[in-house]
Amino acid sequence: MMPIICIEGPRAVGKTAVCLELQDRYGAYVVSSDYPESLGENWFEECDHQMRRWQSALKKTEKYALIVLDGDIFQPVIANIHQPFTLQSISNTFLHAFMDEQIGFPDRYYYLMAGESTIRKRTIKDFSKRKREVERDHSYFSFQKNFYEELGACKLPARNEKETARRIVKHLPTAPWNRYNRKQFQYIQNNIVKHMK
Repeated sequence: MMPIICIEGPRAVGKTAVCLELQDRYGAYVVSSDYPESLGENWFEECDHQMRRWQSALKKTEKYALIVLDGDIFQPVIANIHQPFTLQSISNTFLHAFMDEQIGFPDRYYYLMAGESTIRKRTIKDFSKRKREVERDHSYFSFQKNFYEELGACKLPARNEKETARRIVKHLPTAPWNRYNRKQFQYIQNNIVKHMK
């Protein structure tokens, strides 16, 4: 079985570019984060979509030397961290899936980082975007960064996708894998409880 890694970071930091570099240069199989528009914004369908991504990643470990998740399968948790009722439902759905090993943790997270000004330049194309929206995004990305730090993510600067991909390949995790680590999942649940108070 080969490693499953996950590339995460703020929107527009270059996650997909790094994933494609790993695919083109190193022969990795990339599990896209694309969420079919036909599914709408139903949180249950989103969770189901992420479970299918995980199962796809597991299956591809039989054929590829490296599997890359373009975006975390636990993204619905982070995206709904300020919506308590939705978050509780998502938590319960993921808990049952995790216990049944329908979803698990990648063998390593890589969190791509860029300065706040760089991220703002990449995301604010419409200069009429309200300041409140920018502040909301900044708050979200701060939480996201702390979240992945606690999960032991390897932090990398996102200046050049070729160099970033090279550094990832140089520091790939080695077996044995611990994809159904209950302590890691407990950390996610603790964060959920904290934000529901």
